[in-house]
Amino acid sequence: MGQIKTGFVANTVLLSKNPVDNITYTRSISGFINQGFSLSRIQLDRLIID
Repeated sequence: MGQIKTGFVANTVLLSKNPVDNITYTRSISGFINQGFSLSRIQLDRLIID
């Protein structure tokens, strides 16, 4: 299991719902962090549209 700590690099998908409660909640993406660069849900949606 990874850790989120100062100085660590993490690629993370931020979910608005807990996928432990229901596996379909893995589709409730509210943001994404990749090598310190973050994208909000709105920014992710713009990537799909553009």
